Amino acid sequence: MPTFKNAKIFLGTNATSFASAMNITDGVVTHTGETAEVSDPDAIDLHGKTVLPGIIDTHTHPKYIADALHGVAAHPQRLIVLPI
Repeated sequence: MPTFKNAKIFLGTNATSFASAMNITDGVVTHTGETAEVSDPDAIDLHGKTVLPGIIDTHTHPKYIADALHGVAAHPQRLIVLPI
């Protein structure tokens, strides 16, 4: 289970909600919190980089969802780190 710390992790609950640490299990974010909570000596330091979800879908229609089932699989849990 990788642990990441010292990041700016966008939580998506509002425009200003961020965490600074997270755990990932089997490719899924399982915990977000603060760097001060991290006790894992092998935690990966992101040096203040911003972490964003791959997709933020705030509005859909059922037909579009049904159409998407026949398209490319998109996994919003995948980690993308951008040097911002």
